Amino acid sequence: MWLTTNAERDALAYYYAKIKKPNDWYEFPIFSNGSCSIDEIDDETTKLLEERGLIKVKDLRMDGIRIKLTMQGFDLGHKYHNPIIRSGLWFAEYKYHWFWLIVAYFAGILSAIIVNRFS
Repeated sequence: MWLTTNAERDALAYYYAKIKKPNDWYEFPIFSNGSCSIDEIDDETTKLLEERGLIKVKDLRMDGIRIKLTMQGFDLGHKYHNPIIRSGLWFAEYKYHWFWLIVAYFAGILSAIIVNRFS
């Protein structure tokens, strides 16, 4: 499964970094000024992740918000959290684009050598 926006990928990676175990609830407290520790992640992104079955959310109103990663969300969060695995996912999605990028790079080098030789 691929997540469509960077916000969803980043949110899932953030939840993975905080929770670290599947099916464990993690509480994000609400501070005295009314803000939550996950305010940088908008509600729409959290709702989309919940609709896809990647997280479960309990809204405790005054105490905070509890979030749990499902098994599928935990696996995908692990992939998006680790930069090496994340680049592998990106490469798998754009593998044919990489091929043409490498061909264009070598064609540019070859063109530069030919132009320098014959000028």
